[in-house]
Amino acid sequence: MAIEAPPSRYRVIERNRRLEVVDTWNHGRPPATPRSPIPRNLGEERRPRDAAPNPGRNAAWQAPRTRSSRVSPIGQDAEGRTLIRTAGWWDAKGPRTVTLRRNAVEEMQPLAALALVAAVVAIIVCLFQPWLFLVLGFALANSTIRERIRAGLAGVIDGVAQEATDASDG
Repeated sequence: MAIEAPPSRYRVIERNRRLEVVDTWNHGRPPATPRSPIPRNLGEERRPRDAAPNPGRNAAWQAPRTRSSRVSPIGQDAEGRTLIRTAGWWDAKGPRTVTLRRNAVEEMQPLAALALVAAVVAIIVCLFQPWLFLVLGFALANSTIRERIRAGLAGVIDGVAQEATDASDG
């Protein structure tokens, strides 16, 4: 006597030139469609899902928050000029907010590309010569080298910053 395999739970049929999988254990009910993980109101106001009454937190939810109102390291002032917020660990004169000249963003793009290429080259070289990580670590541990790097970055920022007299002209 041969043992046969039990019938399959799923059956593949063709309807309207498309293949469909039918669940035979579902008793003729249509399959449940999964909910999309993307919210429908993606760019609209964000509100808490659980609106539990909490008088201390309700005031924070009164103002609408959109994705464009998030704080970013580069922003714009009311007149549309580009702002950069620096930090004290990489800017010798920081932390400060600097208003850039009109063409400063275009001037900084080659510098940013050069820094990115230098970082990638340094990572690739350190992958093949791991002892260079130690040299880089000792160099960055030296306070004189760190201060020179911070002063150099402050000079670059001052070079692309708008002068204080230009800011009053608008």
